[in-house]
Amino acid sequence: MLLHTNNPEKYMARATNMFSRKAMQANHKMYGTPLSITANSLQIKYKELERLLCEGLENRKVL
Repeated sequence: MLLHTNNPEKYMARATNMFSRKAMQANHKMYGTPLSITANSLQIKYKELERLLCEGLENRKVL
């Protein structure tokens, strides 16, 4: 899942190690955002993740 932001540099600067920073830079170059969530490693299903994110954004009036 890709999460778009108005300030991608802010998130890339927060990367805790070089590997994370490089992965975020590659995502930003390829997809237009450094933020991505891979559902394979999560304890919940993709649809549940999507529902929770949409619900959270709706509550914050971001959508």
